[in-house]
Amino acid sequence: MLIKCPKCRSVYDLPDKMMPPEGLKMRCSECGEIWMGSSKDALKAPSRTSKDIRQMFESVSKNTADLFKQESNVKVVKVTHVKHNVNIFLLLLTLLTLMCIFYIMRYDIVRIMPGMERVYNQFYINPIYYGRDLEFEDISSRELTESDVPQLEISGRIVNKGDYVIGIPPVQIKVLDAQGKVLAEKIYQTPISRLEPHYDLLLNTVIPNPGSQKKSIYLTFHDYQTGEK
Repeated sequence: MLIKCPKCRSVYDLPDKMMPPEGLKMRCSECGEIWMGSSKDALKAPSRTSKDIRQMFESVSKNTADLFKQESNVKVVKVTHVKHNVNIFLLLLTLLTLMCIFYIMRYDIVRIMPGMERVYNQFYINPIYYGRDLEFEDISSRELTESDVPQLEISGRIVNKGDYVIGIPPVQIKVLDAQGKVLAEKIYQTPISRLEPHYDLLLNTVIPNPGSQKKSIYLTFHDYQTGEK
């Protein structure tokens, strides 16, 4: 029989033989209520016909099948979407890595494959060092007169000390007196624009009217991009 707690309405199923005619003192395990239960207070068990049971199982079976069908569709879409995003991310990461290598290693790439210089130029990227590892050597000067005009002839060599092809910036030549005052100045553009590794280039130019004072020569490379000295 089914006995219900009068306080919290919890239901207990007791065998009929455990309930004596005078009743049974009971304690609810849910709320702790103590009361005297009797067979008069027993609840009637709900009755189910075979038709009701069959309809219940048919309904559960149909709903369960639809539930699993929908869940399966959701899983397939989710996995496909994540995989697609991962592929795009890996592709972008690979392209970014190749672009960084293409830019950072441009000097070495052009040194090994000179034809790549044209490719870099199409992207407006300069793959040639300018001014780096260039040095002046054996610089000398002598005064002379040509057509009654005093001149100062300056000669020497520009040497590429490095392992790369180097672009040659214009050479700035200053003639200074003993106090460091500039007597004459000239920007000299070399006949070639670049120098191969470990090669040298002869420098020879003339500055007219250098003055009669004691002189010193100062040479430097003129910044080809900013114009700064």
